Amino acid sequence: MAPASTHENANRMLEGLIVVLLEELDLEFKRTGS
Repeated sequence: MAPASTHENANRMLEGLIVVLLEELDLEFKRTGS
C-alpha cells in the first residue's frame, strides 16, 4: 500500500463526491429558479 496510491484513491473519491454535489446543487437551482 503506497501512500501515493491511497492519496490518488482519496482524490478520486473526492472528485466523485464533488461531481454529485454539483449536480444536486444544479438541480436545486433549477427547481428554485423556475
